[in-house]
Amino acid sequence: MASSSNKNGTSSPREKYPYPTEFNVLDFVPKLLSERNYENWKLLMRDFIRMRGLIGFIEGAAAKDSNRDEAWERSNNLVRGWILVTLSEDIRPGVLSSESAKGVWTRLEEIFDPTRSKWQPDEEMEYRQGHYLALQKAAINGNWDKASEIIEREPDAVRTHITPTLQTALHLAVSSGSKGRKDFMTKLLETMTPQDVVGLVNLQGMTALHYAAVVDYEEGARMLVNKNSDLPNRSAISTYLPIHLAAEYGFRDMVRYLMEVHAAYGNILLRDDDAGAGLLFLLTRSEMYDIALTLLEQKPKLACMEPNPFDIIVEKHSSFPSGNSSNFWHNLVYLG
Repeated sequence: MASSSNKNGTSSPREKYPYPTEFNVLDFVPKLLSERNYENWKLLMRDFIRMRGLIGFIEGAAAKDSNRDEAWERSNNLVRGWILVTLSEDIRPGVLSSESAKGVWTRLEEIFDPTRSKWQPDEEMEYRQGHYLALQKAAINGNWDKASEIIEREPDAVRTHITPTLQTALHLAVSSGSKGRKDFMTKLLETMTPQDVVGLVNLQGMTALHYAAVVDYEEGARMLVNKNSDLPNRSAISTYLPIHLAAEYGFRDMVRYLMEVHAAYGNILLRDDDAGAGLLFLLTRSEMYDIALTLLEQKPKLACMEPNPFDIIVEKHSSFPSGNSSNFWHNLVYLG
């Protein structure tokens, strides 16, 4: 019944924008977006969004009336979430900085649409992808014996982009999750220079530490930072540092570790207002209020910058005394 729609998460006819939360997008778009299936993914995702009455959020027709348009924000976040959950782990970090569903959609078009793509493989890339297929498999499977055979013949293979999105063997190894990942990374890093690990980035400008943050591989992150302590300060094209990705995904231990690293090496989060404000916003959205408050105590002006964490707080009723009397934001808002 329409009158009960607010109870089960759907929208009522009186609401400005639909909010059909009862649908599981993965039931309609079953395969995650990767390098090879963009066109099919786009057709399925577009049709799914259109059938929910929210196509304007990716076409740009659903315009935000004001900074406090809560109905727009709610539906935009829903569509954005639908898109993000269908992206593979190597694709998702490159679009996380886009706060609107339209922004995410456009960024994906820039990456994958043949008429707009920046990474259309040339003959050299196609050759490398085929030539280094065995190295790709070895990195993904954590098979150092096989990888070492290739590297012994071609030492520069360790610093070669071997996928269409410019991933290296190190990127693939970090995100593989294989049993042999740690051993593979240890031996691979021995063949690389500190400049290699900070200079080798994928199409989205992401280092291997960005990948470690995305998959919550703290042990690997420590190995990478030990190789080059400047890695945490390197941002992707999206301007995200590795710690931003860890916060976006809600990986508390990874965030804490990277916060410690930043504190030990000049703390760009305090020197760069944009980096600090972005992190504060993401920590708030992921409800890591204790870490957010620690950052805010070090640099209070971040609370007045964009993106503003209070835009998130007002949507989270449990962050205030009426919902949760033991939270940190009570002290900030009411006693500060």
